[in-house]
Amino acid sequence: MWIRYLSGKLDSLTRIITMILLVIMFINVFSTAALRYVLGISFVGSYDFARIFFLWCTFFGACIVFKQKEHSRFEFFYIKTNRMIRRAIDLLSNLLYVGFFCMILVVGTRLTVSISTQVLPASGVSAIWLYLPIVLSAFVMLVHVLNFLYDDFFGPRNEEEDEDEEDMNRLSKGMKA
Repeated sequence: MWIRYLSGKLDSLTRIITMILLVIMFINVFSTAALRYVLGISFVGSYDFARIFFLWCTFFGACIVFKQKEHSRFEFFYIKTNRMIRRAIDLLSNLLYVGFFCMILVVGTRLTVSISTQVLPASGVSAIWLYLPIVLSAFVMLVHVLNFLYDDFFGPRNEEEDEDEEDMNRLSKGMKA
């Protein structure tokens, strides 16, 4: 299905963008500190760029974690429930996610458009770059959750024993960390 394909492609793209931005952020912060303390040269705008890169990495990192279903939830209680209750919890959670991400898309887009004339004081870069990752990550996570809903309704059904064993392995892995 197209939603599964789009979700996979967006996941790959967010991983690439996040890695690139993380490297650029590291270079930016390291070189700014080196220039300031070694040569006495200060580039004031680098703070704005570091903040922008950090926000993009944070929100796109959240997309990556969400796609892998490694985000925070009450895993212990979830594992202790039976299969039907789990499916109901998954369905309800995913529907709530859809509503939340749609709300973030609408409100985030309004906010991003409303600040389109503002610039960051130190660098002169448009303030849109601070709010754009919120909108983009909400879109990416909305695609992921629509993929989850598609898999819940049309995906292959696992055997209950395999599912329980996988959940227990995931829980024990989380307790070790």
